[in-house]
Amino acid sequence: MGNGKITYRMFGSSDCPTCKKMRKAMDFYGFYYEFIDADDDSNEELCSKFGVETYPHLQALSEETGEVYVQYIGYISPIAFFNLLCEKMNYDDPNLTIRGVSQVYGTSSKGSTGCGCGKKNTETEAQRSARKGSEP
Repeated sequence: MGNGKITYRMFGSSDCPTCKKMRKAMDFYGFYYEFIDADDDSNEELCSKFGVETYPHLQALSEETGEVYVQYIGYISPIAFFNLLCEKMNYDDPNLTIRGVSQVYGTSSKGSTGCGCGKKNTETEAQRSARKGSEP
C-alpha cells in the first residue's frame, strides 16, 4: 500500500447534475479530491486508462503508487464510499481517523448508518434536524 496515504479522484462533467450533487456532497463532508473533467479532450488518455464512460466515476487510490483500491460509478454518499474502501482494505480499527474528512455524521443521504468506526453518534434529535436542513 505504499505510504498508506489515500487520495480521491472523481471523473465527471461540469454539465452533469449527478456530478454536481456528488461534488457538493464531497465538499460538504470535507473530502479532498481531484476533479477530472472527462469532457475535456486533454483528459481523454486518463479516462481511457481507467475505462471512464459514465459519470460520476469515483476512485480511491494510493498517493504514492497510483494504484486504484476501489472505484464506484454513479452517485454514492462520500461516507458510504469511504466504507467501501475500508471493507476492501479489511480495515476496522475503532480509532480510525479520516485524513481529508472534517465531518462524519451518523447518517448519509443513501441511508448509511455511519462511517463504520464503531463510535456512537451522540448527536441529539434537535441537532440532527437542524443539520438535515443544511446537508446536500
